[in-house]
Amino acid sequence: MAFGHGSKAKLYLAGADVSSAFSSVSVARTRDTAETSGLGTTAKTYITGLADATVSAEGMYEVNSASPLQDDVLSGILGSASKSAFILASQGDTAAGDPALVGKIDTTSYEITSPVDGVTSTALEFQTTDGAASGKVLANKAARSATGDGSAVDNGAATSNGLIAVLQVFAISGGSPSLTVSVEHSADAVTYVSLGSYTAVTSGTSAQTIVTSATVNRYVRATWTITGSTPSATFAVAFGRK
Repeated sequence: MAFGHGSKAKLYLAGADVSSAFSSVSVARTRDTAETSGLGTTAKTYITGLADATVSAEGMYEVNSASPLQDDVLSGILGSASKSAFILASQGDTAAGDPALVGKIDTTSYEITSPVDGVTSTALEFQTTDGAASGKVLANKAARSATGDGSAVDNGAATSNGLIAVLQVFAISGGSPSLTVSVEHSADAVTYVSLGSYTAVTSGTSAQTIVTSATVNRYVRATWTITGSTPSATFAVAFGRK
């Protein structure tokens, strides 16, 4: 049995790496229950219903940076009509296959506290849509300049309930740059077919999701196409089977 230290965790949100601004992140996943106890029973019985998940984080107030950090990101998505997405790599994001939690979210609370004798702090909460899925990193956060494929993540067997996959694009540069990322699956790690593609990114930052209810084969990978004059794209991809 192996254990990992929480300080290695990475939190990617709305196209920004906000890891350094937070000292703790937690994901609470629940499932509704409905009582089915009938007359003559001696103990209550239940059936399970809908899944749910919330994400909460606490940390330090961070502002006035050339990069989009915590305050810029959270102020922008609080109450937004468009859902954002998160990746939480609970033991770090160094390679494909690292554990991750992913989901689509609405920010429901953003609190700033300024004590007279301490660091200005923040606390926030997200509400997920379709729950939070446990899975793996498909492409770790890195700057890439050429078209390529990520390493395959092996689940051991196919699953039948679909997946959610999240792309976070942190930066893109160069002459007329373009990044298109797809998620593919395979039964044999040789022949791959697409599960879905994200909208091409040509500027700025981006957080996008692919959600499918189809069967997902044993192996899953990310693949990307990068074009332009001396392009560079910094991005990460993670997914979870549903």
